[in-house]
Amino acid sequence: MRRLLLALGLIFASVALLTAQPAAESPAARKRQETIKSVEFVFQVKEITEPGALSSLGMVNAAAGKPFPAQQTTAEAEDRLVFDGEKVRYDNNLPNFDGRTGGLSTTIERSASDGITGRVYKVPREGHSRPASYGILQHARSVMTWRSTLLLPVFFWCRANDFTHAPFDIASDFAPTAARTPFKGLLLTEYQGKGSALKYRLQVEDAEGYVVRRVRASGANGPTLSLDIEYAVDATSGLRAPSEWTQTLYTDSGKVVTVHASCGSSDGLAPVTA
Repeated sequence: MRRLLLALGLIFASVALLTAQPAAESPAARKRQETIKSVEFVFQVKEITEPGALSSLGMVNAAAGKPFPAQQTTAEAEDRLVFDGEKVRYDNNLPNFDGRTGGLSTTIERSASDGITGRVYKVPREGHSRPASYGILQHARSVMTWRSTLLLPVFFWCRANDFTHAPFDIASDFAPTAARTPFKGLLLTEYQGKGSALKYRLQVEDAEGYVVRRVRASGANGPTLSLDIEYAVDATSGLRAPSEWTQTLYTDSGKVVTVHASCGSSDGLAPVTA
């Protein structure tokens, strides 16, 4: 189980819920996407992985029946996600685990797309030498990076409609249901995902143009993801943007990975260019 808290240094603001948008499109969400031509998120990340949290992934020690990782492991980094029209770049400075050594990898990843083709690069962490497998990890139209649940709140906020590299398209991948969930004085509308092995559900403030407050996913063996998102008015742009989110990933091992992140600048996100 992974728990993720992301704070982008913005001031929280509550907004009342009005009526739901039609299933086929969210005009407000599309207008927001067309308005936000470029935006940069910078956030500090701290990840704490408890012993045995990744044992079910079959990495080092798993075959011998030992927990992976063998001891509590902490990693910290500053990450950066940038959109410029159809272009997107993600600097993921948080190292993965090295399945051969059982420790943190000496490499980190850079992902970028020009709007047509995406690439994922492996680069050495600061203070480490260039690895033998340095270079491009993936070169494809839709690379693995954009499917990271770490990035879902930002993608849902500013690239929810027909964005080439987004993990979901709001209009085509989800349909509204009659379910309403009370949440901090609001009634969230529930949207059900279509055509996926994992069953995704969104709980949404429709009046704000698909302001997604909760994401839930489940598979054959039960829940796999829980994601709760808070929003605030950005001091620089005046837009209501993701300010904090808490994510839990459930694994077969039942152990916990905790991640805390906060924005590296006082303004939270910048710049937003119309």
